[in-house]
Amino acid sequence: EVSRLTEGKNGADLRAICMEAGMFAIRMERDAVNTDDFMKAIDKLSVDFDRHHFHTTFGEMFA
Repeated sequence: EVSRLTEGKNGADLRAICMEAGMFAIRMERDAVNTDDFMKAIDKLSVDFDRHHFHTTFGEMFA
């Protein structure tokens, strides 16, 4: 599931997802990251990825 949702992401995107998943685990005072942490991180960062894509595309169209 996680690999399917991250298809097409680059190394920086994957690093951000891993870091955010780790933060979810830390907030819950756990020592390990689980699949749910990764899913929440992907959901949270998907908004940022989409926003970045919009700004990049918009900038290319009207630059």
